[in-house]
Amino acid sequence: NLATSEFHSITHYVDVKLCSHLCSVLRETREVACMNNYFGIGLDAQIAYQFHNTREKNQIKSRTKNKMLYGILGGKEFFSNSQKYLERKMTLECDGTPVSLPTRLQGLVFLNIPSYMAGTNFWGTDREKRGFSAPSYDDKLVEVVGVTGITQVTTAKVLGIQNQRIAQCRYAKIIMHGPDKLPMQVDGEAWLQGPGIIVVSHKNKARIIFKNKIFSQTLESWKQKNPGQPVSPQRPVGILDYLTEEEIERYRSAAHATRALMELVRLEGAAGNCEVSRDLVPLLSSTTSTMDRVFPDDQISETADLEHLEDFKREMGALVEETLYTLDKKKISSTRARKMREYVELLKSCVDAISSSELSATGNNYRRASEPTGLRGHTTQQTSPSTAHRGRAACMHTDPTLNADWYINKIGKEVSEWGCDEVCSWLGLLGLSDYDSVIHSNGITGPALLDLQTKDILELGFTKVGHMTKLRSGIQTLNPTLNSRQGATKRARQFRETR
Repeated sequence: NLATSEFHSITHYVDVKLCSHLCSVLRETREVACMNNYFGIGLDAQIAYQFHNTREKNQIKSRTKNKMLYGILGGKEFFSNSQKYLERKMTLECDGTPVSLPTRLQGLVFLNIPSYMAGTNFWGTDREKRGFSAPSYDDKLVEVVGVTGITQVTTAKVLGIQNQRIAQCRYAKIIMHGPDKLPMQVDGEAWLQGPGIIVVSHKNKARIIFKNKIFSQTLESWKQKNPGQPVSPQRPVGILDYLTEEEIERYRSAAHATRALMELVRLEGAAGNCEVSRDLVPLLSSTTSTMDRVFPDDQISETADLEHLEDFKREMGALVEETLYTLDKKKISSTRARKMREYVELLKSCVDAISSSELSATGNNYRRASEPTGLRGHTTQQTSPSTAHRGRAACMHTDPTLNADWYINKIGKEVSEWGCDEVCSWLGLLGLSDYDSVIHSNGITGPALLDLQTKDILELGFTKVGHMTKLRSGIQTLNPTLNSRQGATKRARQFRETR
């Protein structure tokens, strides 16, 4: 009996849509679980399955006792090795290429995030290494890691070594042989699965909301400094307020190219191309919905805001990336593939033209209009996926085109007239009021502040990278010509000599 299953997930799902001879099987697939973080077969799933059954018989509410129970079950597996020789019970294909499994294999883990076993990076590194690319949340790849035993799991958890990297792929097919059922788990939910075929592949992306601690601290500091000033609510920013006719025409051209490309994708999917149906067709609904909010009937919407515009740009980029990947696999008929590639190149050129435009980068305008009054001098900037990979950090910086006059009006004096107290008040607006004593003890006035160099900032005690970045950005805001100077001025030299 062939057991087929389909895993639907926020970021990955498991299905059996591989080629035309399996299309008849799709009608009989059934959803059995959702995957967000990881999918395990073998050793880890066996322990999770035993733990679930044991706790169902005798439910324990104590977290400590549950951890002890998990450790006891892991110790039993150390001696029994019930999942040994797993490589004989299954075969693995990654992106259509057979992959040889390590000997004495006891488990396979498919990772979507760099966190496994209570925060362990089971892949072993966050950098490119030995032919593998650096793991990333948004690279649409899963990392396949082998488990050779409890000893390897323990050393990977405690010491971060003995990582059994097998592959990185967009989809992986596991074919299970033999009559025995194998333990499996998806995000901690374990069960026994009989022989069959499972394919793990990318489904879609999801936005992740996280708390920006630096912005929260700055907001609290601002509230303390301005107890009587209300915080204005966020409001959407209309597109027509910030885009020129030239930029609107660029977006309209991109919308035309997107619609033409989507029509070709629909035709290819309707022709029975399972590759297109799996990889491209799911993108069409979200792209169409996003585009209709911005350009209904090829006319720009008066109700659309900048957030909708950013969504449209993101959907266009995803469609270009997925279409190029499918075309490179040469799974589309030559005539239609040539037309699709032409529209992809056209759409890509439109996206590049939009990205290179100054007014297309409307994120700063959006943030300034949507932030609380008085905090518009601060913006949050996320690192891009290409530079941040999995670690998506956020840092504070000041807008040099807007905030100089705001700071001067807030302090009440020109920077050249600032004393130590005014400099401390300015630091408070940046969220750096902890350094007030440093300013007073070193006698930092406004003119000396403008001439501080990186060496001076370090000597003052600004050792944290985030604090140094905010201070340098703030100084640049007060003195936009700071970057063009080739060295310290006379006042800066005098300041260092006095110290």
